[in-house]
Amino acid sequence: LLAKEHGTKFPIVQGPMANISDNVEFAKKVYEAGALPFFAMGSLPPDLAEGLITGGKDNIKSYGAGMIGVLAFNKNLPEHMEIVKKHKAPFALFAAGNPSVVKELEASGTKAYLHTPSMSMLENAISTGCRRFIFEGTEAGGHVGNLSSTVLWELALEMIYSLPDSQVKDIRLLFAGGVGSVRGSNFISGMTSSTAMRGCGIGVQVATSYLFTSEILKTGAMSKVYQDVMCRENETILLGETVGLPARTVASPFSKRIHENEVHRVSENISLTERKELFEHDNTGSLLIGAKAFQLDFSDPENVKKISVDEKEQYEKGNFMAGDILAMDNKQITISEVHKRIVSRKELMFRTLGEIEILFGNTGTIRDEIAIIGMGCVYPDANT
Repeated sequence: LLAKEHGTKFPIVQGPMANISDNVEFAKKVYEAGALPFFAMGSLPPDLAEGLITGGKDNIKSYGAGMIGVLAFNKNLPEHMEIVKKHKAPFALFAAGNPSVVKELEASGTKAYLHTPSMSMLENAISTGCRRFIFEGTEAGGHVGNLSSTVLWELALEMIYSLPDSQVKDIRLLFAGGVGSVRGSNFISGMTSSTAMRGCGIGVQVATSYLFTSEILKTGAMSKVYQDVMCRENETILLGETVGLPARTVASPFSKRIHENEVHRVSENISLTERKELFEHDNTGSLLIGAKAFQLDFSDPENVKKISVDEKEQYEKGNFMAGDILAMDNKQITISEVHKRIVSRKELMFRTLGEIEILFGNTGTIRDEIAIIGMGCVYPDANT
């Protein structure tokens, strides 16, 4: 259902990645392999943002605009909205925003998804008429919310399932945050089966897994150093928690320094406002260095220059955002392989379901009784 609406082979969405999914050729490769590509408009200057959208319009049958829908975080939001409407982009998603921006684009013909990392946001969005949502858990790469994937997904599905059939059949859901593996995809398939039977469109949003692909290098969307880091490392950390801007990234020299700075500033009782300003200053340009191996020199506003960095400096100063799913891969793969393990490896799910004797009837409900025979708790600062 969702793939048909997206005009793609699979119900997979490529999540927008800052300074990476700004490449028309890479987006085209994603689409040709069966998924819906999204460009990362972020807070790009309007002329650059329009270049992405026109590139998609001219080269790709179906694509989307990844947007930041809060003016405080994106001063170019009004211009971005007009660009999307002007070129009639088929799809859009808001990593931050409110129902008003979604409905504005929907009214112009663009189908728009809204990230809803909390149940209060989801309830408000549903009540105002929004019908397309993304549930991205904190295991995802980049900026994240406070709920882990399984908790967020369960709470969201419970709310969706409580709605009348007339509403459920019009709702479209994307799940994100650790779904780039066979087991992650199987988990979502099983978890959402009863909701899908009521006509709800189900899909997944993937980003980190694409960072391992050969196509992302061949098209120039990302530097080789970034992928080398992805293949070598298996640990992520959260930056920005102390200033209310949590973002998941690879544990690298840069991210470890930033995290140490955060902890030190809290211990020094520096005000939140000042800590946030310092944090943002520390991070300026780090994503661009990590993804593209250059930084921008704004000393002359009339003549902004690109300054290249060597591989050593790129590794030391670059920010390599990634989700926890990076632990699942350690070598280069292809986009087709990413898609295959998400949609074409369901035999494992069916075999596992059979082994644990969960039998589904015609109504899609579990026929077995389930007994909780034990519980475990994790307490702060406890030794066990």
